[in-house]
Amino acid sequence: MAERRFVTRLTQGAAYLIAIQVGVFVVAVFLDPAARLRLETWLVLTPASLAHGHVWKLFSTTLVNRDVWTLVFDCLVLWLFIPVLEDWWGTRRFLWFFLWTQLVGNTVGALVGLAVAPNHVLVGITPFVLASLVAYGVLWSDRLLHLWGVFPIKGRVLAIGVAVLLGLWVLLR
Repeated sequence: MAERRFVTRLTQGAAYLIAIQVGVFVVAVFLDPAARLRLETWLVLTPASLAHGHVWKLFSTTLVNRDVWTLVFDCLVLWLFIPVLEDWWGTRRFLWFFLWTQLVGNTVGALVGLAVAPNHVLVGITPFVLASLVAYGVLWSDRLLHLWGVFPIKGRVLAIGVAVLLGLWVLLR
């Protein structure tokens, strides 16, 4: 089988996701506090809100970022890793991957939150970002990449590292 070329350009699906994330964040920044609170009340997922039947929040919460650093990290991953996945899968399959990882990640987060912290806020595209990094590591386990442009690591090390860091983060919270 011929070697696939790795994409260095921003792909259509990744560009859409970045535009939506940044656009909603900018709109929220310029809203007055009362309007921002109303918007977040309708969009943001908490385990308690899911228990009250607000199932649309499983998807709408992906539009909201609480701080600029999470937005920057998400957009950086969308720019650096996601185009390779989208080029490999195609835009349609890539967007299905986005929807399913968000749905499953937010559902599991909300169900665990019901037992641990019913009012914990679940926002952003973190389930998708983490699943994408793992998918990258699985699909290109032997590909060498440079973390932060300096540290050479293989794709499988990236996937294992993301899984370990996520596990530690969950356990230490």
